[in-house]
Amino acid sequence: MAHLKALVISLMLAGQLPAPATAEDKAASAAAHLTGNWEVSLFYSADAPPSSTLMTIDAVSEDGVLSGSFYGTPFAAISRATERGGVIVFTAVTADNSGNYVHSGRLQDGVIEGQTLSEGRGFLMTWQAERATPQDAD
Repeated sequence: MAHLKALVISLMLAGQLPAPATAEDKAASAAAHLTGNWEVSLFYSADAPPSSTLMTIDAVSEDGVLSGSFYGTPFAAISRATERGGVIVFTAVTADNSGNYVHSGRLQDGVIEGQTLSEGRGFLMTWQAERATPQDAD
């Protein structure tokens, strides 16, 4: 086992294997792909067309803290984003008078597939988001 570890380290140092991604690398990748305005289609009922809202992701810090807003409500400081294997995932928390909303999403191929859990209203809703055009963000 020690020989295998030494081989991997020597290959990394020789440039033959990439170094493992650091948390900062993952946050930078998430920031580069997530920041901006997203047009969100909310699927609240199987019998009705989706409603829409805007999600804005302002920044992803070096340690993965996500800032922005969903449905016009700012993300709580606990919100986070990361990347693994080319897939960026995030969780953001917002709140209103009914309680917390926990939003999570997975960005793949330019589309975010997500879900929102409402603690106070007792529902789980799926949603999908695509980059907003400039006029959508106004």
